[in-house]
Amino acid sequence: MRSDTMSDVSSRAIRQHQKNDLRIIYGVSFLLFLTAAIVLRVMPWRWRLFGGRGNDRSVFEEARATTNRIMPFVFMA
Repeated sequence: MRSDTMSDVSSRAIRQHQKNDLRIIYGVSFLLFLTAAIVLRVMPWRWRLFGGRGNDRSVFEEARATTNRIMPFVFMA
């Protein structure tokens, strides 16, 4: 039987806290980029600004791709 030391418990709690922080930051970023993707879809000048009609991806795919592309830069410091 394995007994958990105090440092094991505290390091596990810290990791869980960091996971929760990452999920919150990812969720907020996703909502921000989802809003931006929807606004860009509604704007009539989008096709001119980005050189054509753009991607045929859904707004959710665009938001997810943008969030995944930006997230590594959030933790660079």
